Amino acid sequence: MENLNESLVTSNPDKSEIPEKEPDNQTKRQRPDNDNGNPESQEVQALEAIALQEAMDPLGALGERVRSFVTENLGEVEREDRTGTEMPCETNKNDEGKRDDLSDDEQMEVEPSDEEKGEEEVGLEYGTSCVVVQAQNGQVVVVTKKQKKNWPRFIGIPNDLSTDADRQLRMGDEVEVVSFEWRSGYEALSEIGQTGGRPQWIHVGNINSQALATNVRISRSSKVVPTMGIVLQVNRRPGQGANTIQSVTVITHGMKIAQRLPRWMLGGKDWFRTGQTVLVETVELTRPNMWKVNAGYALPYGCPFGLQGERRAHKPLVAIGADRAPILHKFPFRQTDSDVMVEQAEEVIAAAITACLDKVEEDIERFTITAEPKVNTGGPSGTAVVSIRHVIEKKQQFVSMAKMWSEDQPIHVRLSAEGAKPCATGFIQSVQRQEHEQGFLLLATLFLTFQEAKGYDSWEDWDKIMDGAKMDVEPLHSRKTLMQRSSKFALHQFTEGAKDNSATGKIMAILMARQGERVPPALTWEELLVAHNPALNDLVGGQRKTAQLMLDTVPRVVYQQAPPGTGKTKVSMDIVAAHLRANPEAHVLFVAPLNVAVVKAVEEMAKTMTKIGWKEEMLALFSGSGKKKYFQELAKIGDHLLAAALRAPQLFERLDRQQSNVVKRYIKACETSPRTANEGKAAQILLGFEKRRIVFCTLSLAEQIGGIFGDTDMIVVDESGQASFAQLMSTLLNFPALGKLLVTGDKWQLKVNLEDVPDATRVGCGLDTVIINLDEAAGVDRTTLTVNFRSHPMLTQCIEAGVYAAHGEKLISGRSAEEMNRITVSTPIFLPVQDCPLVLLHQTDRMVQDPTSFSATNPEQTRTVVNCLAMLRPRLTGLIRIVCFYAGQAKELGMAVNELNYEDVLVTTADGCQGHEAEFVFVVTTKAGLSAMDASGAFWNDERRVNVALSRAKFGMMVIGDLKLLWQAGGIWRRFLRKALESTIAVAPEYIEAMANPSSEYIDGMLNGPNGPVKAADFYDEWSGGSGFGSHSPADGIGTPTGNEFESGAQSPSRPKHFIARSLPPVLETRTFR
Repeated sequence: MENLNESLVTSNPDKSEIPEKEPDNQTKRQRPDNDNGNPESQEVQALEAIALQEAMDPLGALGERVRSFVTENLGEVEREDRTGTEMPCETNKNDEGKRDDLSDDEQMEVEPSDEEKGEEEVGLEYGTSCVVVQAQNGQVVVVTKKQKKNWPRFIGIPNDLSTDADRQLRMGDEVEVVSFEWRSGYEALSEIGQTGGRPQWIHVGNINSQALATNVRISRSSKVVPTMGIVLQVNRRPGQGANTIQSVTVITHGMKIAQRLPRWMLGGKDWFRTGQTVLVETVELTRPNMWKVNAGYALPYGCPFGLQGERRAHKPLVAIGADRAPILHKFPFRQTDSDVMVEQAEEVIAAAITACLDKVEEDIERFTITAEPKVNTGGPSGTAVVSIRHVIEKKQQFVSMAKMWSEDQPIHVRLSAEGAKPCATGFIQSVQRQEHEQGFLLLATLFLTFQEAKGYDSWEDWDKIMDGAKMDVEPLHSRKTLMQRSSKFALHQFTEGAKDNSATGKIMAILMARQGERVPPALTWEELLVAHNPALNDLVGGQRKTAQLMLDTVPRVVYQQAPPGTGKTKVSMDIVAAHLRANPEAHVLFVAPLNVAVVKAVEEMAKTMTKIGWKEEMLALFSGSGKKKYFQELAKIGDHLLAAALRAPQLFERLDRQQSNVVKRYIKACETSPRTANEGKAAQILLGFEKRRIVFCTLSLAEQIGGIFGDTDMIVVDESGQASFAQLMSTLLNFPALGKLLVTGDKWQLKVNLEDVPDATRVGCGLDTVIINLDEAAGVDRTTLTVNFRSHPMLTQCIEAGVYAAHGEKLISGRSAEEMNRITVSTPIFLPVQDCPLVLLHQTDRMVQDPTSFSATNPEQTRTVVNCLAMLRPRLTGLIRIVCFYAGQAKELGMAVNELNYEDVLVTTADGCQGHEAEFVFVVTTKAGLSAMDASGAFWNDERRVNVALSRAKFGMMVIGDLKLLWQAGGIWRRFLRKALESTIAVAPEYIEAMANPSSEYIDGMLNGPNGPVKAADFYDEWSGGSGFGSHSPADGIGTPTGNEFESGAQSPSRPKHFIARSLPPVLETRTFR
């Protein structure tokens, strides 16, 4: 299926048609009537909305589809051999009857063309017309284009047999076989897995020829086209040396499936490596026009033989060889790169996107399952909610499957029978994972709606499934957006656009590093402030420079480096307001990869309008999953949502009947089932009547429907660390009037999630963050924000030391301790060190492996958080957020919080909390136990991920974990802890008992509870000189061990460095709450 949206539109069902077979002991089921005469039922409309979301990005970049959890990689999955040589299976039964799933350009006759038929008639006197379908070592294998009686189907042609050609035969060549000799024992072949003494049609990836040709003549030569590609995998011969290659797998733009090239097709070259860019020799198979393609062969679509994993293709592109790229591939682009080099890189990016599409297809094939449905009663005719069970033996496969089988995932359903076509479409409502005696159990609840199939009685199949017959359930991902994105790069639309002299062309030239000149701002800050008073009055430092660059008339790309809490969204909205006020014809689009960033931008824009006494109608668009997940946040900006705009009476009066039906369904879906609300379709109707001057949406939505915002002259991209270069560039082609592009984000926070991207394409292929390119492109104007307005000054200092100072950047506090004293003064709790809002809780209890994933939990750390919440929550006003590095830990804590009905406590993973903030934050690390292994590359020690986790808090934060382990890991954790331990102490879990105990008191500024000091004695005692950790201990801070490592007269380790310059109260200071 090439276009999921198209597949969800059903034809007008015949209401009089009744299935022949009636369900046993049930009332005869009726086909669903159409809704108000519209050819699309309400259920299908709802599912079309789900399709719209998935069509935006099969890799999950839509809105909050950035992976919201992290699992420790405890094992690698070997890429399955897609030749199927070891797969004992018959021809894929689901391949039968699938032609209705083909895209428009694939809906073509499988039979030979008139030209081919004429050639066949002329060639009868010579023999039988055949086409080369596989090249083997020493021969090629052809298949007869039209099967003749007493003729073999597969014929081998030795390379040394004369063919009247000046070269060896290759894939796609058409030949006339005049005579042949049967191979003894191979006259009849069998399918894989069949018995009966016949040899199987394929062995170790090679098609078994039934005969050898003795006289052939070439009738039509295939045309070789060199195309830039990528080496996805290198398979080396075991025991033959590291450089002896057995085969390589390559892919280029236009391929339906990655192709495997054996050693002899590579000319014996051994210099290939994974991720290398190469020049791939390709051939387009055009006669016949429909094929089924595998990694090692291609067969005409009507051939009765086949393997699981084959893909249907219209005029597919296949590889026949590979060689070095003509120019060394370089990415990101630089001004010194030649135009030819950049154009070649565009083709490489197109190949990388195609590789992503190939992996999506592979995952769909792997995780299509057969199950017996348990149908829940009730619901409209033609819809159903069913439950299914599926057991998987191996944990690695189970974990991989669970990633695709997730909530909201669209699905297709067909009767599990030979030749059955899809009879239903729907989505996954819920998923549970459990251990099972045979391995692991997946429990899923599905929402299904009946789907017509052209020329096929799909209602009969639907009826059987409703009676409990086995069904095949296939996860769906639309290929459309990735295919279009790949084609844009393959066609060099970006380098061509960079040659245009328009403002948009200049922006494209800057992004492609074709232009390196940077022009100073037209106005000084003082002149700009007067011109746009009062919109820019609150800006400071780097914010002012950003405004100067964005508010002149020069076409620009501005990258604003913005650490957490520095007001990047606020300054963006102030600039947007100034631009719209000064230019009545201006149109602005705000985009971000995350729904939460879009919500925040709308809130900031509303504040800016109120502040300056100016108003402009806003429109905010969100994905269906975003509406459901951020329901509470969206309620705050309800007046600016699409549903509110569509409810306007004056709009309804202007709609025709079809538009009115779409709008009504959309509004109803927003109220009853937000995930099924079709945002794109409804937005097109609104904007057809009302042109909003400022629109907010996710980046993925802008890529798909950006054409309806064609008047946009300024675009702001927020959270750009998670916006890929390829996706942003593809999106920008929708805006021919673009003159200003502001890209804001933080290079030291989370980047694009590349977990589901092929390993070979993760570096240098345009799939990572656009910031990498902006750092290298000479024509990009750059600004940096350095003032943090979010966090308590002490927290800001620790974040600066942990992250930014190491890269030569500054992060200073824009708030005083008195402004941010909600935890230190206003909340009636005892902190470990007086006036310090950071708690470091040392806990070394072992973590526990999650039985159904490769994640983990730490039950004792969960207990610590819950106990602390019981003390803190009644005393603190505001939002509390719990940030976990392990998905299993987040799940366990989430269940605990739900049981306690703590609605103001949110649990997320580190990967799911960027863009969020809270009054108090728990950072739960889970990992415990000293290890000799190198932890520098561990995901819980990844600088960007840890930065996000540690920078969410406004007034206070508690870090829970094995602090010794975190210190030993080095990097950001050691830098953070070194700074923190200058101002606070590490405490034991017993601190929780003391934090609100009236008998607790401060002695020398540090807390003593009812049982004595709360300091974690084991943390400090273990840092003795004989422990082996002395060389890694925190220098000059409270973590410094006692003993001979101190010089005479050095500062006592019992008092934080923070207090050296302070005037302390008397030795005994007591603080009691009544």
